[in-house]
Amino acid sequence: MPYRDTSSELSSVLAELKELREACLTMEKEFGASIAEASPESHRSVQNLVHYLALRQHDLRDLQSRLSALGLSSLGRNESSSLAGL
Repeated sequence: MPYRDTSSELSSVLAELKELREACLTMEKEFGASIAEASPESHRSVQNLVHYLALRQHDLRDLQSRLSALGLSSLGRNESSSLAGL
């Protein structure tokens, strides 16, 4: 088995996850007024939808493959809690 620099790969994956998280938070700010208009019982769902849409703007296939190779969650089932899944 060829040597892999796991530490370097983890750092790279972490940086990508941080960028995705920042994209989610940026979109949340952009849609802040719309989120605020949601009924109190729907507020978290609307906020999560915005986070999910921010994630879907990116091609996650390479990142998902790398996460899986490291034995980490591949973000494949994080629709119900998009930001927390990152």
